[in-house]
Order: sequence, then C-alpha cells, then structure tokens
Amino acid sequence: MLVLFRDTAGQERFRTITTAYYRGAMLAIEHNIKFMETSAVSSINVEEAFYTLARDIKEKMERKVAAQAQPKPTGGHLHSIEPTRKRSRFMCTIL
Repeated sequence: MLVLFRDTAGQERFRTITTAYYRGAMLAIEHNIKFMETSAVSSINVEEAFYTLARDIKEKMERKVAAQAQPKPTGGHLHSIEPTRKRSRFMCTIL
C-alpha cells in the first residue's frame, strides 16, 4: 500500500505543483488507486482522506484474514470404487 501526503501550502501558483498534481492523478488512474486532493488551510477532505485510508486498510486486513480461514484445496479428487465381483473357480454340482 502506498500512501503519499504532500504539503504544498500556498504553492498552487507554481506550475510545478499543477504538473505534479496531474502526474499524481494519472498515476492513480493508471494503477487503480485512490487520489484525493485535500486542503489543510480550507479543511477540505483532510479527515475524509484519513478515514478513507483507515477504512481501506481495515477492509484489506479483513479480506486477508477471511482468505486465510478458507480451507485450502488438496488438489485430489475422491472417486467411489465399486467392488468387483470375483468369479469362483469352484462349482458345486448335485447329481
């Protein structure tokens, strides 16, 4: 799990921040990961980012525990074998 928090406090006016933002957004899309823009100054999405992160970690751990609890397949198959009738070599004849 990769978590990256950046403090760009007031640097929105610089082109490098805009470029970094779009690069980060494209990376998130490419790797199917969440990308949230937050602002500590405006209190936008700060708590939501941490709650989302905590929830995702919890869900991932629960899935891992559930997967470990599943019985592992042995790879073999059970086949019922019916007994074969063996012919007797002896015959009894009453005369």
